[in-house]
Amino acid sequence: MFLEGTRGDGRTLGRAKSGIAAIAARSGAAVVLVFHWGAERILPRGSRRIRRVPLRVRFGPPLRFSGDARGDREAVEACSGQLMMAIPALRPTDEQPIRVVR
Repeated sequence: MFLEGTRGDGRTLGRAKSGIAAIAARSGAAVVLVFHWGAERILPRGSRRIRRVPLRVRFGPPLRFSGDARGDREAVEACSGQLMMAIPALRPTDEQPIRVVR
C-alpha cells in the first residue's frame, strides 16, 4: 500500500492518507516500510511502454503503534506522520535527499 495513496515521483513525499495507519493502529499489526527507487524509470507517468531498468528496494524495521486508535482521528494522523517521517531514513545516502511535504 502506498502511504500517499499513489506512487510518487521519487523526489518528494506528499501527505499521507490515513488508511494504512488506521489499519495498523486498530489491528496492532506491524508495518514494514519499503523504499524503492527506479520505478519512475520503469513505467514513467503517461507512458505505455515498460522499460528494463534496475529497481532497488530497501526494507525498514517493523514498526508498531501502541495504544488503541479506534475512533481517535488525531492518533491515526500521528501514526501516519510517524510513518512518513521514517521513509526518508530508508533512502541510501548516495541518493538525492527526499523532500517531505506536510
